[in-house]
Order: sequence, then structure tokens, then C-alpha cells
Amino acid sequence: MTQAKIFHNPSCSKSRAALALLTDAGLDPEVILYKKTGWDRDVLSDALEQAGIAPFDALRSSEKSRFDGMDDNTILDAMVDEPMIVERPLVVTDMGARMGRPTRNILDIMPNWPDAPYALANGEVLIDKNGNKVGD
Repeated sequence: MTQAKIFHNPSCSKSRAALALLTDAGLDPEVILYKKTGWDRDVLSDALEQAGIAPFDALRSSEKSRFDGMDDNTILDAMVDEPMIVERPLVVTDMGARMGRPTRNILDIMPNWPDAPYALANGEVLIDKNGNKVGD
């Protein structure tokens, strides 16, 4: 069985949408409330590497100017010190890792999808009536 983890912030609409997508597909993800537990530096670093995302690119857009020109290690240290500066949600499965912004990104690492068609609570269609990913 494919395992899934979601680094989740319940107050974030994108994070809630990603969690709903995972559960609607029949997955039972491990939910990590990173805002409460903080980030484990090695886990975060590994997940970003799996996703092909540099630490700078995983910063929330509102934080990027603070870290412009800084090296990856400095940014990772800051992410551990200030968990909320990391863009969210971050989803990891046996098939890889993806930042769930936009939510459709995580379809690439899901072993199965919810029944088609599938739309988010806000009406955004992720999977069309033929079972194809919408967007990109």
C-alpha cells in the first residue's frame, strides 16, 4: 500500500484541499501539523529534494525577499526556526513529493485518484469526466 504524508496547516485552504484530495482517493495519509511540531530539517530537506524544489523556491512568496541570495543551508535553518515561511502543503508518497500549490500537483504522486470528474470545494476541476488531469 502506498503511504502518504501531508505536512498540513488546517487553517490553510490549499492544505485542506490537498488533504481532501488524498482522502477522497482512498488514501489515509499521516497528517503532520508542522505548525505545532515544527519541521525536522532532514525530513524537509529530503522532501524538497524528492520534489525537485530548491529551499528558496519552497519559501512563501511573501518571504522570498528576506532570503534573496542566501544559500540552501541558511534557508533550511530558517525554515526550521520559522515553520510558517515554508509554502504549503507539502505531500510525500512512495511515488515522490510535491508542493500542493496548486493542488493538482499532488495528482502526479498519487497511486490512484478519486472518481472522475473531481472538483475541489471551490469548484476548481482537477479531474475531468474522462479521468484526465485538468491544467498544467
